[in-house]
Amino acid sequence: MSIGVWVNAANAGASADYMWAPLFSAYASGPATDNGTPMFICQYRGILQVNCNGWCDFTDAQNTNHVNGVYHDATDWLADKGWHYYTVTLTETNAKVYFDGVLKNEWNVSGSGDGNVIGGLFSNGSDLKYICLGGNQAWNWEIMTQDSCSTILPFIIKR
Repeated sequence: MSIGVWVNAANAGASADYMWAPLFSAYASGPATDNGTPMFICQYRGILQVNCNGWCDFTDAQNTNHVNGVYHDATDWLADKGWHYYTVTLTETNAKVYFDGVLKNEWNVSGSGDGNVIGGLFSNGSDLKYICLGGNQAWNWEIMTQDSCSTILPFIIKR
């Protein structure tokens, strides 16, 4: 599975203002007051999180470099306020994050046991019916169904 979005943070403020912001989120239910499950989140900082018929937090130990690259503040890849392409690729045991075609993080997981499951996205991905681009439903940012697309702050996203 691959997810890719064009991103521009021209109106997003300082890196510290959006360092926890997801670029892509998928949930089983509509707007909520917390991060319900199942869910899948691709953070702007280059980190992922999955909780869908199993879970994975993509830890330093699972990273092929043995440390997660966390991109914000001095390493903010959107600081130039230009357009950039964010891509995530996933298999049942591997996940990769790319910025502008350059690999920034890669994780290998066993595929079973606590903290090692990505495969639920493939077996139960249809449970994730609500998509949020450039925001997060836990903080009541705009939610979009799978059939819609729009511009949402703090990022401008085109797919």
